[in-house]
Amino acid sequence: MSLEQAERAALDKHTRLWQIDQLRNALLHKRQLVEQLTPQVEAITKSLRLLGQMQELVAQMSPDINGTGGARARDQIMLSCAAGAKGLINRRQRVQKQLDAATEAIPTLEAQLATFS
Repeated sequence: MSLEQAERAALDKHTRLWQIDQLRNALLHKRQLVEQLTPQVEAITKSLRLLGQMQELVAQMSPDINGTGGARARDQIMLSCAAGAKGLINRRQRVQKQLDAATEAIPTLEAQLATFS
């Protein structure tokens, strides 16, 4: 083997090791994202469920509770719950999208990493 061939082989080995390292880092990052985002989606879903229950309870209240002040308070609670739910839905969609992307990328990265074995 000539010196040029030996240098080329060393460079190829270095490049290959760098690629393996990059894939491992990407795979680790995606797995960490899945671990972090899954509980977030679950917590947001639980909060949405609780907001829905609160809206149902408030909707069952009599419209004439404590006169007109009570009705305004009931309506304000309903509007606040609706606004909160809208924000949570948007956040859950955003986090779910990130979670789905990370989950879908893992098998691809694993397959790419397997080609180096």
